[in-house]
Amino acid sequence: MKRFFNIYKLPIVALILVLVAFSTYLYFEYDDKLFLGSLGVIVTIYFGITKTEMENDKLFKELFRDFNLRYSELNECLYKITESNKTLENLSFKEKDKVYDYFNLCAEEYYWYKKNRINKKVWNSWKEGMKYWYSKPIIKELWKKEMDNSNAKSSYYLELDESFFED
Repeated sequence: MKRFFNIYKLPIVALILVLVAFSTYLYFEYDDKLFLGSLGVIVTIYFGITKTEMENDKLFKELFRDFNLRYSELNECLYKITESNKTLENLSFKEKDKVYDYFNLCAEEYYWYKKNRINKKVWNSWKEGMKYWYSKPIIKELWKKEMDNSNAKSSYYLELDESFFED
């Protein structure tokens, strides 16, 4: 039932509003202008909200696809880095660059989550993945070194008390 209401809540609300408009039409002695105006407003709002929801779904799909594709490209490299037993000083420029690419990906995901373009369920899944990589000593060390930079928080779209990684 909950799923049904989630899917059809907008048409149900629109139907209720049409019934209210029709009741108002009957109550106020068949004022055609009031009834037609009410219907026009309801239809306009209904289609406006529907269009907005479709645009939001389209944007979410694009972001979801892009973020997952970029993560897939980084995943193997992150695995090799964390399993290599290298120290931070032994990482090549290319390896560090891949980890910074990952940090930037996390920052973008977090940015779009804060703008309500990524739903909470997807964000929580991604955040669990971020916690996993952050649990790796070399990733944690590189992130902490990155955060020592005075402009780091703003370059990752973070406020002073925010982090997409957990200590």
